[in-house]
Amino acid sequence: MNVWHPIIESADEFRLGQIWIVSGSYINNDINNIEVGWHNLAAASWARALSMFKMNVASKS
Repeated sequence: MNVWHPIIESADEFRLGQIWIVSGSYINNDINNIEVGWHNLAAASWARALSMFKMNVASKS
């Protein structure tokens, strides 16, 4: 698979590569995570970088 220009054969396909780094626990309600990677939608001609940082994403119901 080519990361810079992945082949997408139909309009309802996309390509995604991602890694998560997670710390904390659900018990203490203190999960933090970092997500980085790339994605390519059928309408786009090139891959796009993505990144996200979340703090305290766990919540008690």
